[in-house]
Amino acid sequence: MARCQKRAPFFYGWLLIVLCLGNIMVGNGVMNSFSVIFVALLSEFGLTRAELSGVFSVYIFVYFFASALVGPFLDRFGPRIVMPLGSLLIGLGLLCCSRISSPYQLYLFYGCITSLGACCVGWVPNTTIIANWFVRRRGMAVGIVMCGSGMSMFIFIPLTQLMIECIGWRGAFLTIALAVVIWLGPLNAIFQRTRPEDKGLAPNGVNYIPKKTTENPKRTAAEIKLEWTLSEAIRHRSFWMMCFAFFCNPFATFTILLHQVAFIIERGFEPMYVASALGFVGIFAMVGRFVGGTLSDSIGREMSYSLFMGAAALAVTFLFFLNQEYAWILTPYVVLVGLGMGVGGAMFPPIMADLFPGPNLSRIMGISSVFSGMGAGLGSWLAGYLYDITGNYAWGFFCVLIAILGAILFVWVAAPRRTKVLL
Repeated sequence: MARCQKRAPFFYGWLLIVLCLGNIMVGNGVMNSFSVIFVALLSEFGLTRAELSGVFSVYIFVYFFASALVGPFLDRFGPRIVMPLGSLLIGLGLLCCSRISSPYQLYLFYGCITSLGACCVGWVPNTTIIANWFVRRRGMAVGIVMCGSGMSMFIFIPLTQLMIECIGWRGAFLTIALAVVIWLGPLNAIFQRTRPEDKGLAPNGVNYIPKKTTENPKRTAAEIKLEWTLSEAIRHRSFWMMCFAFFCNPFATFTILLHQVAFIIERGFEPMYVASALGFVGIFAMVGRFVGGTLSDSIGREMSYSLFMGAAALAVTFLFFLNQEYAWILTPYVVLVGLGMGVGGAMFPPIMADLFPGPNLSRIMGISSVFSGMGAGLGSWLAGYLYDITGNYAWGFFCVLIAILGAILFVWVAAPRRTKVLL
């Protein structure tokens, strides 16, 4: 028999939304701040952009490849152990970054140690947890959590530039390390939970915990299966289409994230002005993630994703024309790239939860996220390499546009619109 959901004064999942939003905000701040530190390191060490972009590429590779391990670790040890451990690794990695004597040490301390810790408190565990807790309004719930990424841009990009001007990039690394350890460790150790069943609850919008059924042969496989295994998922076409989307989306967004500061400064704008302006990308990113996720609950995941990624493509097109004479272009760029940047982070977890529901979602998400690391790492490095051999970002941003179109196409072919989980 199905177990009834316990009644409580409030649904515990709403508390987890606040906690996971904070995790995303601080954890992504570690990554977003590097685009500002990137400029300071370029001037101090005299590296090529490809060499320094390689640090960020290693960070992204480790971040997403480690996601394949974080899923099983989360299932076995729980977020109350995994996430505080991740915060300590971030603190250790950034502390070492503040003490480097060679820029190539960043490949180990930032690219590997810090990234491994960020993965433990990052996108995959937090969005998977929220997708487990919410069925009704799942897109909205994950969209709220992913607003933390936009908040991190609004806070960390200008704040990091201010710290660099006041205490230097070494002091910035150290300050961020302290913020991560103090914020993420204790709160997750006390309050975090993987699934509603851990507290004897059912997901939001469900009055009972459903069981797998094989009734009505006219239903599709996605409708029948309520508990997908990893082996079942990897034999399904939609899984591989989403893996390709996981590759293309971060290829575009992480390339923009790393290189936009350097690009705009190169067009003649002051560093603090650029950092302050791009901080507002985070505000519009919060709008994009929340509205995109919420809208996807009503008009469908594919349509909502296409609208917002289309805005990102238009924003990148504007960059080709940005200069001092057309400085006004920076305003629509900030708005449009904010609306589109990271909407995949808000919508891919609900899509995967729609396609492959069940207790193995974290494992399935972890494997899919490996493709995110490949795309993000390749795109970040490739744009820097193309700059070094051509002297501009034109070809790099052209690759970004192709990746955006590819991501939209693969989401439509994955067809989450055909999936209806029976509750």
